[in-house]
Amino acid sequence: NPQWVYTVVFDASEIWGEGADPTLTVSVDAWESYLERF
Repeated sequence: NPQWVYTVVFDASEIWGEGADPTLTVSVDAWESYLERF
């Protein structure tokens, strides 16, 4: 079963606030079957 995969990238400051290292990012790969539908 082929699935879509979504990649979302966040700047570290979006997660840990202004004190976070500005050079860091967090990347999440999520297959469609793992995402909750509303």
